[in-house]
Amino acid sequence: MATVTTMRDRLSEEIGDYFKGTTSSDGADGYQLIDSELAKHDDDELIDKYNSSFKIETVALTASGEENWAVSKSGTTVTMRGLYSGIIPNNTVYSMHRLFSAAQKDRAIERMRKSIFPTIFLEAQYEITIVADQYTYDLSSASFEDPNGAPRDVLLVDSQDTEETLPLTNWQIVPGQTNKLKFNSLPAAGRTVRLIGIQTQTLVNYDDQDEELLVAFAARSLFNEGVQAAPGDVAGRSGSARDYWTGEVARLIRSNKKIPPAIREQLGYELISSDQSFLAP
Repeated sequence: MATVTTMRDRLSEEIGDYFKGTTSSDGADGYQLIDSELAKHDDDELIDKYNSSFKIETVALTASGEENWAVSKSGTTVTMRGLYSGIIPNNTVYSMHRLFSAAQKDRAIERMRKSIFPTIFLEAQYEITIVADQYTYDLSSASFEDPNGAPRDVLLVDSQDTEETLPLTNWQIVPGQTNKLKFNSLPAAGRTVRLIGIQTQTLVNYDDQDEELLVAFAARSLFNEGVQAAPGDVAGRSGSARDYWTGEVARLIRSNKKIPPAIREQLGYELISSDQSFLAP
């Protein structure tokens, strides 16, 4: 079951920007975060080479979920530009972000989750009971997210729950009206009709294959924007990373069996051909 935190961690791992630690002492004030493990990191690198940020992960703190950017580091102690909501005590779990902030990663994940629909989608069902001489039915409660709230399949269901697909010629979405289904040939009154549509997939319903594709999309989006406040040598590698993740997205789309073959090929081709830097030798 994916969450924003687990997806952020996975994205961080994939782009080489993952670090989680636990504080080893109480901070002197709300600006300080102290961890003996930080002594292994070069002081100047975290401040000058990267615009490093630190997000508090421990839930039971007032500062839980807060992210601040480091302004200086001396050995085991990092001093923040902004003030946390309280002193960061010993045994606090935190994450460090150098290439992109936690907030940037979260926005990329959410933005890509929405934009890749319907490449990744959640199948939804809705049932109606046929009323004599009623040809039009309101589907607004179905919450289908195809254009005009249209279902992808309309199935006639018998008492043994056996499904029979109704031909496209038997039904239509009323022109100019959202969520209105009209039967051209009305099934018998009292029969159950099951509608199959799609909705935007929520993270909790993602499987590993969905997560892998979302991470690739988010990574490509991040590197397309460029590394946060980075010097030339780091920023210069953003283009190469973007090209790599463009290829990964195309590969994952083409290997995802849940996406119809024709759509897989079309999406993969359009993604690569739209990025000329990826095509360059």
